[in-house]
Amino acid sequence: RLAEIRCNLAELERLQGRPKDASRTLDGADSILSAHPDPWSEVSCLSLRAALAQETGESDRQGIAIRRAIAIQDSLGETKGMRYIASLSRLADALTAEGRLRDARPVHERTIAIMDSTGRGGMMSGVIMRHNLARLLEKSGETEEAERMLYDVMIRASRGDPNGRVPVQSLIHYAQAAFVQGHYDSAAKYFSRLAEQGATDGNRYWESRGVFGLAQSQLRLGERDDARRSVARFRRASDGLTNRRTDDHLLDVRALDAQFALAADSDARALTLLEDLLRSSGHYSGRHIRQSHSALMLAAEATLRLGDGHKAMAFASQARRTAMRDSLTERRSFYVGEAWLMEVRAHLSLGDTSQARSALARAIVALTTGGGATHPKSVEAMALRDTLLGRDK
Repeated sequence: RLAEIRCNLAELERLQGRPKDASRTLDGADSILSAHPDPWSEVSCLSLRAALAQETGESDRQGIAIRRAIAIQDSLGETKGMRYIASLSRLADALTAEGRLRDARPVHERTIAIMDSTGRGGMMSGVIMRHNLARLLEKSGETEEAERMLYDVMIRASRGDPNGRVPVQSLIHYAQAAFVQGHYDSAAKYFSRLAEQGATDGNRYWESRGVFGLAQSQLRLGERDDARRSVARFRRASDGLTNRRTDDHLLDVRALDAQFALAADSDARALTLLEDLLRSSGHYSGRHIRQSHSALMLAAEATLRLGDGHKAMAFASQARRTAMRDSLTERRSFYVGEAWLMEVRAHLSLGDTSQARSALARAIVALTTGGGATHPKSVEAMALRDTLLGRDK
């Protein structure tokens, strides 16, 4: 039992924030297991090794450890229990961390299938696994499917709370997915709910994140007065916050002010604000992050309105690069598709119809596959295609 005891000690050291001590303790457990093999102790130690690697950002070591743990459980025929489910879930996390989103998807789906087939699908852990799969789809740009799944996750999660409160992660990710899909009324409803829960809990980060999304949604709905009030609230809620990291946006009032400027046809002011925001985020120093995608798309729009097609093309191509995940993304990602569509408009502004047609074909495939054929951007792209075909006739 010494190996198991060492693994338990290593887990305590990990929880105390002592990863180096935990790793050394695990090395001692490995030595014991080499002399006295015990499959279940080895599975426990490997799972802990994977957790340590995940926390220290060593996704390759995480993957090696968890694959070995899964192989042992497979050999024992123990493929229905929560330990096995946890191992699969950790493998999916490792693949995602490595950027292998396509490989992670079937692992998530297998995990959910086991949970459902063993009557555990309604457990909160099952809801979390569905949430993780939906987030993976969203990151891949398959936003139509992600929105449907995230709504289901939000409803399932609310059933687990006696007061019907929804976990903030479920709220934010559904609201953002609805916004991307052009369902601004739904987005406004759930961003508002997130803001109120944040305010009730005294959590200014979640309040500000909710109000940020609410302001954007209200602007898209044409509710400018409400949007102005939301921006003012965002300034108050975000004042002094040091943690402004999100997984989808640069959470900054300049992004909101730029959208107001665009709505008022103050394109030069919008561009100034957006370039300042991108500069402060490190974009011009080579830090091309996913969160800058929406700011780049807005900058492309402002630049195009100002008549600089070359600069608009540059912003759009940069936005497309932030959305690329793998070879399939180019054909399946809504985010890639909307960037292609912006490039189409830039080509047309420069009088290059041939390049516009080529980019438009790519845009339509990515938009309709990722966002769906009825998405406003898909409809815009297909209408543009019909216009170009009409010119040919």
